Amino acid sequence: MDRTTIENGCMWFASVEKNLLLPQEQKTPGAALSCSPPTSAGTPVPLPEGGCTLHDGFTLHYSGGNTTLGQRRGLILNFRSLAMIALERQQGVDHTGERKIRNRP
Repeated sequence: MDRTTIENGCMWFASVEKNLLLPQEQKTPGAALSCSPPTSAGTPVPLPEGGCTLHDGFTLHYSGGNTTLGQRRGLILNFRSLAMIALERQQGVDHTGERKIRNRP
């Protein structure tokens, strides 16, 4: 995995009031839901090359996106029951979304 910085889109974790539900939207068909937490609630977590974070689905997290000309390669592992995966597919969520790849000829 690549080193992550604020500029190349490291993860941010937000601390919000427990059990607070934020309005969510699906900006890209088939992609994960997103919301807009208060910007003051987020903390960036830059990582060294090969670093990682571990969190569950109830942890509010996001990335600001990669604004550099370099790439930021990472690996995401999700562990969900087959019933949850079926429910997500039924609702049109497949977490693939359109990926933006830079620096291609």
